[in-house]
Amino acid sequence: MIVFSKKSERFFHYVSGQFTKQFSKTKEFMPIKGLVEAKLYFEKPSEEPKFIIQKDELEEQMIPEEIYRQLPDTMYYLR
Repeated sequence: MIVFSKKSERFFHYVSGQFTKQFSKTKEFMPIKGLVEAKLYFEKPSEEPKFIIQKDELEEQMIPEEIYRQLPDTMYYLR
């Protein structure tokens, strides 16, 4: 299992690669499943996030354009 202790290129690559597999039409969060079990919230959650991710930090070329356009500017990663 991968444990991310900081926002790194590897972290952004992993999260960006999850959108085609796990993106949901619900606007609350996207589950991240695989080597990491986490949730990426699209609105600020009541729990303290591990990381705050800005949309422009993600690898845009890895995310389908129609999904990328729907993403908020700020997202919250919880493990």
